[in-house]
Amino acid sequence: MQYAQRGNRVDNNSGVKGIISRKRLGHKDKWRAMIAEGGRLHHLGQFSDFTESVAHRLVAEQCLGWEGCDSCSPAYQYMEGITK
Repeated sequence: MQYAQRGNRVDNNSGVKGIISRKRLGHKDKWRAMIAEGGRLHHLGQFSDFTESVAHRLVAEQCLGWEGCDSCSPAYQYMEGITK
């Protein structure tokens, strides 16, 4: 399945695929970035800054060479939006 055909999980609370909020749980680091590859979930880290977590997610997508990571990815679209 191509990347562009997959939507966010129903429990996604950030609007960006692979980024979840941990604020409700009272954690110091408010955002967790993760990515799935080959049926395995890889945790990319926990961050206090939302933009930093999205940047890590985007880099992981590009390193994996995901089709559509430069146009269809919510991480790419978010980063593109803040640089304009």
